[in-house]
Amino acid sequence: MDTTTELERKRLHELAREYREKGYEVTVEPSKNALPNFLSDYQPDMIARNDEESVVVEVKSRSSLAHSEYLQSLADRIKEKAGWRFELVITNPKEESVSKQESTLPSEAELVNRIQETRKLMTLGHKEAALLLGWATAEGALRLVAAREGVFVRKHSPAYIIKYMTSMGLLNKGDYNLLESMLGMRNEVVHGFKLKKFTAKKFAQFLDVINRILATKGDT
Repeated sequence: MDTTTELERKRLHELAREYREKGYEVTVEPSKNALPNFLSDYQPDMIARNDEESVVVEVKSRSSLAHSEYLQSLADRIKEKAGWRFELVITNPKEESVSKQESTLPSEAELVNRIQETRKLMTLGHKEAALLLGWATAEGALRLVAAREGVFVRKHSPAYIIKYMTSMGLLNKGDYNLLESMLGMRNEVVHGFKLKKFTAKKFAQFLDVINRILATKGDT
């Protein structure tokens, strides 16, 4: 068993213990017979159930995420089922180097500085400019986290990246909804239209989401 596989298995059993301590019924590496029909084509690492929800857990390292079509398909299938939730846990060997993709992106410190610049633009009343810089910062943060966590983003479309990152468990539904709303406003500005639903409060929440995205870390 190689180091990566050992690390994934160790983290899987840690998660199983954590879920059991919370009162869930846990099945590690469930057999086909133990899976519901809608998951019969998949082999999840773990399923945890209680009276309120059923959670499908996948534990992967960066190298295992190089080809993540399976995970996206699994996440999409689970999303269609009420009472079911997908959780992706990324565990990273400490010796893994920063990816080439990450090295071409703004650093976390640069993105934090952009957030401050965005706040200054808002203070000066330049809301359109603040929105455009804010969105560029959000997208940069999403791509940086994707590279840092070994998630390969196949398309450059902003709408695609926020949907894909949500399906991978790296964005929650609330943050996804807010980002989708801000993307719509960004498109209004880019295409020469007036902003319709922009508010300072909503924009402040948007900047908070960017900070949370940048704080996303896999296991080390």
